[in-house]
Amino acid sequence: MLSYRVMLDVPFQLVVFVSGLLAEHRGEIGTRAGTRALTCWKQAVFALAWFRDRPDIRRLGAGFSISQATAYRYKDEAVGVLAAKAPSLREALEKAVEQGLPYLILDGTLISSDRCAAKKTSKKGKEIDAWYSGGAGAGVLVPVKKPARGELDIDTRTRNALLRSLRYQGERGFALMSQRWRVLQHVMVSPTTIGDLAKAVLVLVQFEHKMIT
Repeated sequence: MLSYRVMLDVPFQLVVFVSGLLAEHRGEIGTRAGTRALTCWKQAVFALAWFRDRPDIRRLGAGFSISQATAYRYKDEAVGVLAAKAPSLREALEKAVEQGLPYLILDGTLISSDRCAAKKTSKKGKEIDAWYSGGAGAGVLVPVKKPARGELDIDTRTRNALLRSLRYQGERGFALMSQRWRVLQHVMVSPTTIGDLAKAVLVLVQFEHKMIT
């Protein structure tokens, strides 16, 4: 088996940031010095390489001289410490109020996954995808779909255009998350982990754009 070096195109400061989170976590759980296969710095580089390029976890681990089991454990640990730094919905709403924002963008995106075949029964008795998030509820403005026959009236088309002009910022946010950090382009683990992955990637994006330090 041969190994080779590749360029990890992330800021030096980001590695320092993730390494610091891992060091803090190890201190909290009482990890003794010298008992880990990788230092906090090397674990941060390992984790960021996985977030950035989504390589095969076994081969990536071998490049760092760790077993497949250890690679998964170190990856999951990094996801956890990063996800814990993401703001909660309540915190995001409170910050929006403090900043006097006139509106917020509530949007979603599709994330490809290997394990989305499960079905469940909706509240209306229909069979739907088990991972379908459902509707957002009252107070959320969404574009009106074009009817199967006929056209939308001019007022509705204008309203749709205005909503789309506001939603672009949300679309840009998703693009930054999924195109920069390829781990969100296709999830090969349980869909239950997608939430933490998205939170972790959000923190990486916010750090790179100097929204957090």
